[in-house]
Amino acid sequence: MTENVSISQSILTSLGGGSGIDIFKLARDLADVEKEPKQLAIQSSIDKSEASISGYAAMSFQLGVVKSAFESFDDVSELATSQSTSSNSDVVEITTISGETTRGTYDINVNQVATEQRTVSNTFSSANQSLNDESFNLTIAVGNQSVSNHTVTIDTTTPDGIVTSINNANIGVTANLVRLGNSSDEYQIMLQGDKGLEGAFSVSSSVDLGFGDSSNTLQTAGNAQFVFNGLSIERETNDVTDLMDGATLTIKAPSEETVSVRVSSGENLLKGSLQNMITAYNDLKGIMDALVDSDSEIENGGALVNDYSGVRFVEQQIRDAIFDDAETASGSISSLRDLGVSTDKNGQLVLDEEIFDDVLTNDYDDVKMMLTAGTDNQSEFTAASQGLAQSVILKVEELVGNDGIIADRKENAESAVEDYQDDMIKLEERIELLYERYLAQFTAMESLVREMNNTRDYLEDQFEMMANVGKK
Repeated sequence: MTENVSISQSILTSLGGGSGIDIFKLARDLADVEKEPKQLAIQSSIDKSEASISGYAAMSFQLGVVKSAFESFDDVSELATSQSTSSNSDVVEITTISGETTRGTYDINVNQVATEQRTVSNTFSSANQSLNDESFNLTIAVGNQSVSNHTVTIDTTTPDGIVTSINNANIGVTANLVRLGNSSDEYQIMLQGDKGLEGAFSVSSSVDLGFGDSSNTLQTAGNAQFVFNGLSIERETNDVTDLMDGATLTIKAPSEETVSVRVSSGENLLKGSLQNMITAYNDLKGIMDALVDSDSEIENGGALVNDYSGVRFVEQQIRDAIFDDAETASGSISSLRDLGVSTDKNGQLVLDEEIFDDVLTNDYDDVKMMLTAGTDNQSEFTAASQGLAQSVILKVEELVGNDGIIADRKENAESAVEDYQDDMIKLEERIELLYERYLAQFTAMESLVREMNNTRDYLEDQFEMMANVGKK
């Protein structure tokens, strides 16, 4: 049909007959007049539906962030782990800690760290320099209050042989042969004892090796000395394990300042996790507000303005879950409200840190029970009561799951896009048929006009011939 019409139009155009109108353009313009408003309406519906899909996806993603925040404190073991902080970890800190460590804040003044004695020998020309023609003994006295005397026989009378013999004796003094790298390329033996006063030692021998010279003592042995919550403490080591159950206090450097070391049983973890949850929820609230605000300037702002009730339903569901009383309320702690969590005038979550800190100081065990039911790895398939954190997690899973409201709304929007795309294809087909119909009509009109023009030309020729006959 279209091919025949096009041939007819080509013939008419080539003969120069007809009205002289570009019927192709006219037919296309008339068809487009009908097409454009319908096409724009369908495309607008597609754009809105695709924006809705993105909006539901944004809600679902942010709900997942809220869920992750609650998962950080839904197990009691996560909140029972003791933690420590130091106001100056370069001076003193707790380096190992276990759950039984007593919570509290400890003030420490470090006067002196525990040190080990370091003594060097005279210098030698080489590692294998012969120091005596026959074997000799070293007498090494180790200790301060309780002294142990040790005799070390040197059979290989070289610096390297002395080092080997001392280390093999295993008496609490270690030896190293150090190459000085000076112009004479000399060597020295360095002896080192254990930390603390009882690690002090003295060396004597029939062969003068220089260990007895006071100038060869680089560092003396000393105990760590510090004040612990007002008590003067002295230890032979810098790693003190007998002051706090399950904790190792590590002394690092002397300092005039008082350093505060705090032990907490998960309080810092919970506070950080709770603040992360509040941020996640507030971000969710901001996203939902923007999605139903046609004046919002953010990406996909107003995308769900036609589903205002659905968005607010999700918001109400998650807010109710967060502020609901826990099934495992304990003591005076039954909900996040008791931890200082509330909403401001804009519906944003806020944390009263003074209330939070007071509750965790006095009722931390009740807080753990309320949030976690005192268990790990809670499941929706058990009959046991759920802690509040798990209850919120299950509510989020209900909202974003395959059978949830968000998945249902998103699926409807995706189905609508497919329908609109089908409508667009059908519109294109209808408009093409309309174009061909217009073109056929205009071709017929052109043929008629051409015939009329031919008739006119014939009559004009006849009249002109008749006029010429009369003149003869």
